[in-house]
Amino acid sequence: MKYLLESTFVINPLEEHKKIKDEVLKLIDEQELFETLYDPNDGVNITKCDWGTSRWDRNRKWVNTLMKDLGPHLQNTIKEMGYVEFTLQEMWYQQYEKASGHGWHVHGQNWTNVYFLELPEGSPKTQFINPFDQTTINEFDVKEGDVLTFPSYVIHRAPINRGDERKTIISWNMDTELKPGAYDNERH
Repeated sequence: MKYLLESTFVINPLEEHKKIKDEVLKLIDEQELFETLYDPNDGVNITKCDWGTSRWDRNRKWVNTLMKDLGPHLQNTIKEMGYVEFTLQEMWYQQYEKASGHGWHVHGQNWTNVYFLELPEGSPKTQFINPFDQTTINEFDVKEGDVLTFPSYVIHRAPINRGDERKTIISWNMDTELKPGAYDNERH
């Protein structure tokens, strides 16, 4: 088998992380609608999340607060990647207490993103299966405040949190658009 193109992974720290972290966490804690997801057959044990409301409630307070800073950040990221616009499909948070995790899975759309809102020392980071050999597990050196963007088809997981401190991520799916005619002229 030939590997024709490696997958694109982008790590881009959210500069405003320290400024917004506590407010976003407070708003998440105050949100009335949330769920615990547990399915041992799929390796899903998420302590608290709002995945169920992510498609129909776009006016959650924590989302509105976060997007004031995350929106411009994403626009800069996708422009650096060669796109002109993005469309956010859904956004949700996931919290992992001790012994919780999220097994191997994929998403829809073009891109999946993970913002590491709370990532205590020693917390597990998102892991990926190499799509070309289906056996190699990769993990990037991300830190709290980083936004990780990757193709939605890449198999990934949140390993079990073995620590005593909570880990919180914000995740979202997005599609991107090219500027019309941007790549019509040959450049080589």
